[in-house]
Amino acid sequence: MDSPKDSKANMQLLYQNVSFYFKVGLISGICMIVGTIIGSGIFVSPKSVLANAGAVGPCLVIWAAHFLFSGALCFAELGTMITKSGGEYPYLMEAFGPIPAFLFSWTSLLVTKPSSFAIICLSFAEYASAPFYPGCDPPPVVIKCLAAAAIGKTSFFL
Repeated sequence: MDSPKDSKANMQLLYQNVSFYFKVGLISGICMIVGTIIGSGIFVSPKSVLANAGAVGPCLVIWAAHFLFSGALCFAELGTMITKSGGEYPYLMEAFGPIPAFLFSWTSLLVTKPSSFAIICLSFAEYASAPFYPGCDPPPVVIKCLAAAAIGKTSFFL
């Protein structure tokens, strides 16, 4: 076991190699200036945007577009950093390890993707059958049969 004197000497050696990097380049300088200009206004602006838009709908559309754009940029950045194929699995494997990546993959395969596909086919069936039943809702059996046909068509005959 090291004596207190030895451990103090080791700590001094460790801290001798640590130094700060005092350099502001073009990009970091621009980021600092933009951050200063934006400041806390980013937290106040949604209220004024809503007041000037006059309705919640356009604000939600703008918010959703920015949300989708941010997600797309995140996936583009991940794709350039982690060049393995396999969708979200390599990203989760790199970030969280094998167990969460495995659980996400199987949950996606068995629950998320099939249920979202079923919802999409049911929505398609409802809108596709609506012109044949003007003035009333189509019968549920027609919607379900058309959705089942859409699932069969896209799954087996594509």
